[in-house]
Amino acid sequence: VELKAAAPLCDPHDRQDRAIVAAASRVIHRVGMAHQVMFASFSPALLSLAADHAPQIIRILSLSGLQFLSAAEVEALLGYPVSLINKKLDLGLQWAEIGRIFRLPGYRSVDEAIAIALTVQARLVEADLFFLQSAGAPFVNAVHGFGLKALGFTATNAAEWDFLESLGLDGIY
Repeated sequence: VELKAAAPLCDPHDRQDRAIVAAASRVIHRVGMAHQVMFASFSPALLSLAADHAPQIIRILSLSGLQFLSAAEVEALLGYPVSLINKKLDLGLQWAEIGRIFRLPGYRSVDEAIAIALTVQARLVEADLFFLQSAGAPFVNAVHGFGLKALGFTATNAAEWDFLESLGLDGIY
């Protein structure tokens, strides 16, 4: 189940984030599937809330290469304005809204992203092809070094699949 933060409706006090996690957790518990699903999110704030609200549901931290770029680089790449935002549950990260599409935290390094995965007690880290093309096998090895699984997304042709497979990932989308 992918947990997505509402954007561009920044909620500095995280009330929407809490409601999203509570609603998803409630449905999963009601149907008795807490041990059959996982929460995935680009928002470590949502995963942190999920760790508190439904600790038995496995968490996956999702990463995009966009999260490792500066605001100017994201604007140049996507053509969307980047607005820095403040969140109560920021986990020490700078958050931004990218156009009307995304609300994401930025990471200063791979080490910081892995530290956040550990903070939210994620058991898996998944990263997009854009990020993995630059981070490569050292990223996968670092994730594995902390006892976490590494997933890659999204292979749309044989060459992308072969590349992702060569990294030693535990799974490919």
